Amino acid sequence: MEPFSLAQFETISQRPVFDDMQDYINIRNMRYGVDDLIEAGFLSETDALKAIQDSINWLVLSGQEPKQYFYSCYICDPTDNTVYRHWKMNKKGFITVIIHAPVLTQRLAKIRWKLLGVLLF
Repeated sequence: MEPFSLAQFETISQRPVFDDMQDYINIRNMRYGVDDLIEAGFLSETDALKAIQDSINWLVLSGQEPKQYFYSCYICDPTDNTVYRHWKMNKKGFITVIIHAPVLTQRLAKIRWKLLGVLLF
């Protein structure tokens, strides 16, 4: 006679818990925002948003996962009933946005030169 189990237990996958934990860690490392891009030399929020979109496209084309570098959420402003998209990024995301700046200012040019110096020298 073959033994059998009276109670069947489902295998509980722990993977989603680890995925959530990794997402939390990634979001905690998103220290830069659009205000930091403006401070770095972007002329407008529109230029910064364009560079973020170009950076995300570049990451996708190069086989990278953009959510490792960028995070966005929607924020509602009840004073004027508007909803806007708030962007955060980690250091690598911030650098890719600087590289993809649509308008080059003197400040951005100096940052790019320093980045080049770090990579090549």
